[in-house]
Amino acid sequence: MEGGTLSGQINSAKTPEEAKIQMWYVSWSPSSGDADGATRGLFSSEMFPPAGSNTAYYKNANVDKWIAEANKAIDPAKAKTIYADIQKTIWNEAPWAFLGVDQVISGKRSYINGIKVMPDGSITVRDAEVKK
Repeated sequence: MEGGTLSGQINSAKTPEEAKIQMWYVSWSPSSGDADGATRGLFSSEMFPPAGSNTAYYKNANVDKWIAEANKAIDPAKAKTIYADIQKTIWNEAPWAFLGVDQVISGKRSYINGIKVMPDGSITVRDAEVKK
């Protein structure tokens, strides 16, 4: 199926019963490294299509509550704990069939600092600098 047609059918159904496509293969990773961006759009029940990309129609009251709490958390340690609970719950409930996780291998020269390799393999060089 052509990509635009597939995407339209996946993202236009407002309920699982309306979904014409029940299974497809997709790879996704938040290259921004933003934990909220990696959870809210995909796992919050507020983000069922067409509002977001929760195309598994995953709904868990605790996960919804935790996503909201983590997004408001000022203390990074508290947010990290909440996101760990979110990740563990989603992994255990498996709203998707997790087929694999890429291993991103990277290297750098010892005289370069500030380069970040993101989980999807993209590279951020905004803070890059060459040491002398």
